[in-house]
Formats: sequence, C-alpha cells, structure tokens
Amino acid sequence: MKVDWVDESNIRCSMCKEVKVKELFPWSTSNSRSGYYFSYCKVCRSVRTRQNRINRSPWKERANKIARRAKEQGVPCDLTGDFLEALWQEQDGLCFYTDYEMVWRVGSGLTINSLSVDKIIPERGYVQSNVVLCTHRANTIKNNLTLDEMKLWMPSWYERVSRRL
Repeated sequence: MKVDWVDESNIRCSMCKEVKVKELFPWSTSNSRSGYYFSYCKVCRSVRTRQNRINRSPWKERANKIARRAKEQGVPCDLTGDFLEALWQEQDGLCFYTDYEMVWRVGSGLTINSLSVDKIIPERGYVQSNVVLCTHRANTIKNNLTLDEMKLWMPSWYERVSRRL
C-alpha cells in the first residue's frame, strides 16, 4: 500500500488513520536500494502481528519448532500439527508416563507440568512412531535413557513404552 505522506516528517497510518511522525513507522530496505517506510505504524504492526499469532494453529507452531530442533540435532522429523493435536486427544491431555494433567497455554511459560514432546528412543528422532506427549518434568527425568536403562530404573514407564512401541 502506498505511504500517505502528510508532510515531510509525518505519515498517516493506513490502519488506524492517525497522523504520526515518520520514526513511528517501520523502515525496510528489502527489495529496494533506497529503502521505504511501511504504510502502517509500529503500534498497528504489533497488533497485527499478535493477531496473526493468535490465528495460527498452536499445534502447527509446535511442530515447526520441533522440526527446527530436529534439524539442528540431525535427527529425522515427520511431525505435523494435526498429528500432535490427535496425540493430545488420544492421551486426554495427560502425561504419557505419569498420567498428570499437562498444561499448555500460549504465554503460560514453562512449568513442571508444561507439555513436552518426548522421543522414546532419542536417536530415532521426532517421528510419529517414536514420540509421546509428557510433562516437562517427566521428560527431564527420562532425559536420554535407553530402553534397557528404563527397564531397570523405571519399570512402570518401560511397560507403558513397550505397549506403545
């Protein structure tokens, strides 16, 4: 959208229609040698960004974060937002290992009961046949245990994993 200059130091925002000083408008140099101002102010941009974030699927966001982490770790990943949401429903929002209720709200921060995605066998990566949802605490305790170690130290968890695999 074209910038609505009121005078050489003020611009009318295309969203809120208020006249503001040009420093309150984002500046971009992408695709342009000389750069340009956005047609909407920084306040309207933050509102728009926040609204876009709310409208996106939080499950898809989580799957994208996991995919980035998997790439950094060099492990496979085939998780999708739809798969994670279905897994949440399948587990009734309860930790796979402890049956504690998992907490997952955007902006709630990290707590011991926060939702975490666990790779049952870490080296297999984030693939649908190798992940469960659990609390952050349970995932921290399990860390990167092998199945043999889990069988020795956490037999009840091993039993659950055996049924899953």
